[in-house]
Amino acid sequence: MSLRKLSPALRISLIYIILGCLWIIITDHILLQYIDDIESMRIAQSVKGWFYVTATALLLFFLVRNSIKKHDRSRAEYMEKLKDALDKAEESNRLKTAFLNNLSHEIRTPMNAVVGFSDLLRDEVKDKKSKEYISSIQKSSYRLLDIINDIISIATIESDQERFLEDKLRLWPFLEGIADDFSVKASEKGLGFKYASDPGQNSEIVFADKEKLGYVISHLLNNAIKFTDSGSVEFRCTLKGDVLHFAVSDTGKGVPENLRKVIFERFRKGEYMSNSELNEGMGLGLPIAKAYIELMGGWIEVSSSPGKGSVFSFTVPCKSVPDEPEDKKAGPVTVRGNTILIAEDEHSNYTLVETILEPYGFELIHARNGEEALEAVRKRPEINLVLMDIKMPVMNGLDATRLIKAERPALPVIAVTAYALKGDEENILGAGCDGYLAKPVRKATLLETIGRYVKAV
Repeated sequence: MSLRKLSPALRISLIYIILGCLWIIITDHILLQYIDDIESMRIAQSVKGWFYVTATALLLFFLVRNSIKKHDRSRAEYMEKLKDALDKAEESNRLKTAFLNNLSHEIRTPMNAVVGFSDLLRDEVKDKKSKEYISSIQKSSYRLLDIINDIISIATIESDQERFLEDKLRLWPFLEGIADDFSVKASEKGLGFKYASDPGQNSEIVFADKEKLGYVISHLLNNAIKFTDSGSVEFRCTLKGDVLHFAVSDTGKGVPENLRKVIFERFRKGEYMSNSELNEGMGLGLPIAKAYIELMGGWIEVSSSPGKGSVFSFTVPCKSVPDEPEDKKAGPVTVRGNTILIAEDEHSNYTLVETILEPYGFELIHARNGEEALEAVRKRPEINLVLMDIKMPVMNGLDATRLIKAERPALPVIAVTAYALKGDEENILGAGCDGYLAKPVRKATLLETIGRYVKAV
């Protein structure tokens, strides 16, 4: 067997043994030739032994030192490569997040005009066929936005960037609003719809993540209606202590037992749906809902009888407090004489807002960037409301808002922006904006928001 096939440690040990044997044999032979008396031989053997020990120690010292140096170099190289890999991963994650943010913004910006002008056209056209066309445009627009939102949500979940944001929430009005929306959708499909909540609990305020809770409920209800051809859908909620218990049941096709875990895995919808059902969605909704529920500290499960329907049950821990009087929402202002500054670089989006507001008697001023908006506020003291886009050339909306608030702190600034991802609203409000509207903005929402702030001036 070749020495090269042995490990370095074994090779060194064999060489050490061979050299030791040769040293003993050769030195003994030499000493026997030149030394006759026993005492001199004893001294010579002692010197010989100490010489070998010293030589061995020196050799071992240099071997260990070189090994440590080599290990340190390897460790330093490994740490450098690890640091480079970590830096690249962080940079890749940052670029991915920036790309998704930009993707969302660039899609929402033109979509604002598509949805907004569709709203206006629907109010103007009279024939049924045209209204159907417009409805199809709007449904397709919101479906595209849902796809983009799901892609961004699953990306933030995978990169561990998703965070639990605790909101003060009027629970029962919030749930009733969702139930009312889906009651209409169920009715349009010819399905019954029932909403049931805990009796006697209608004065509760809870602290929960409103956005994530709304997503989960809406997705489960949407699925229940989509996969139910006849019968009904039921939505129930009870508050037991500090835990919300939800259930969404339907009389649809049901989920086979062997697929009840699969449905919570990403991109797996094709394994249990027909070709017609594959036309919508990407198989991300339930995985996102499950991730959100677990992030909020709850759990989700499904029980189903194929051909008879399904029940999706989930819980969400929350803190509840007694209700407080709620200020009534102001309606849209119709009094003439209000001057609104619209800071918007996209001409189509400005035209949309202008078209919505002109019939209400507002005087409108257009600024194409933050610098123009700041200059307009300085020159036109009669401005009593600002609608501020965020992504604009020259000066962005956040910087413009900070400067405007420094000079006119009482002037309301409402952000109307395509930045609509997790945390965007908090960042924008933190910069000084008084209100936040995510594009695409519906006409009724815009008028209601404007009415609330202009009346306060």
